[in-house]
Amino acid sequence: MKVDKSRINSILLITLSNIGDVVLTIPVLRVLEREFPAADITVLAGPNTTDVFESDPAVSKVIAYNKHMSFSEKLRLVLSMRKKGFDLLVDLRNSLFPLLIGARYSTPLFKKGDPKIHRRDKHLQKLEAIGISISNAPFSIPFTRDDKLHVNAMLSELGILPDDNMIAIAAGAKSHTKRWPSCNFVRLCDRVTKELGVKALLVGDESDKAINEEIAGVGSKEVYDLSGRTNIRELAYLFSLCRLLVTNDSAPLHIASAVELPTIAIFGPTDHIKYGPLSTGSIVLKKGLKCSPCEKALCKFELECMREITADHVFSKAKDIYGKQGI
Repeated sequence: MKVDKSRINSILLITLSNIGDVVLTIPVLRVLEREFPAADITVLAGPNTTDVFESDPAVSKVIAYNKHMSFSEKLRLVLSMRKKGFDLLVDLRNSLFPLLIGARYSTPLFKKGDPKIHRRDKHLQKLEAIGISISNAPFSIPFTRDDKLHVNAMLSELGILPDDNMIAIAAGAKSHTKRWPSCNFVRLCDRVTKELGVKALLVGDESDKAINEEIAGVGSKEVYDLSGRTNIRELAYLFSLCRLLVTNDSAPLHIASAVELPTIAIFGPTDHIKYGPLSTGSIVLKKGLKCSPCEKALCKFELECMREITADHVFSKAKDIYGKQGI
């Protein structure tokens, strides 16, 4: 069913729960903003990801959805959204919400697509299925003046200026199978700080603090641990100040894509075609092993696909990218 744009005054966008997954849905929001400039857009998102949308000028309201809330809480939420009477419901969660809430138009409940496409494009196909053009879908995270002030103050506290040469390092990942060995990050940080003369910023949330403290504790004095000190928008602004990100397959990879930060993404068990970096000048480093990408939670080969990527190889690629930037 194609959408009659003249009848769309209110939109409910149901996005996802994990930070990286949510960031990859932002182009959908940008298309809705462009195609329905006068519509009120409400976003339903996981409780840890609402700050992506809270200061976005395209969004009228953000609702936190916790899948662990009680049945009565879920029922009240559904009834309140049903009462709103949305004209368009875009469900990227593939849930039963479209049936429960109701809307004049909804994206298809079940739609088969190409499984071997990037997740950003898979989300956009939901709009295409109801006749909305997805050409030139922008990918951006707006950050506020307060976001900038907070990050600049944090850097100043560490003796760093916003125009210093900085690279970001994201050594964490939700799954241990996606983590490049911390000893390699230590060696990489040592080389980039000493040979490229940059400051290495270790980023991540509180769950990444242990691995970042380990790296910072044995690395160069120009390595700084920023674990848990930024929200998603602030991290996007921080990335806009950096020259490069080196990361596992994790949320920072996708945040970097939203600010066009060149990225070296280290992939092993997961599929870079689905989750790889989208920013210009980015590269994926992976080993072409028969078992990779296996997309499994456990590995019987001791994560050979990750261990065989050396710190020297990653450094050489970082040096190449710096060279192309004229630094």
